[in-house]
Amino acid sequence: DYPKWIALWIMDKCDENDICTGKPKPLTVPCATYNNAQKMRAAISHKFGRDHGLGTQPWMENPAYPGRFIGNPSLSVVVSQYMISLWRRKVHAGETVTSAHAIDEPTLKALWVFN
Repeated sequence: DYPKWIALWIMDKCDENDICTGKPKPLTVPCATYNNAQKMRAAISHKFGRDHGLGTQPWMENPAYPGRFIGNPSLSVVVSQYMISLWRRKVHAGETVTSAHAIDEPTLKALWVFN
């Protein structure tokens, strides 16, 4: 069940709660940001899409062969729902979550000039 393993991998690194106990992690355990979670998902999407040839189609059961799945497991509903949940919890906890949509025109121009 690849989508659950992907969500658990991201959860282990980025969630405030321990995946085994459900309790908050000790303060000594570093917790990655939502931006790191996005990068982790992008990396695994690339791995499954390019290296394993699964492309960019969402993970779903093959209608011709029930019980078999097609598509990229990191683009499944399970992983998408977890990412939305993580985003909400990180924002609620006070983390500043940024996205490509948050880049304004002056910042984009500065990036273009820099490169």
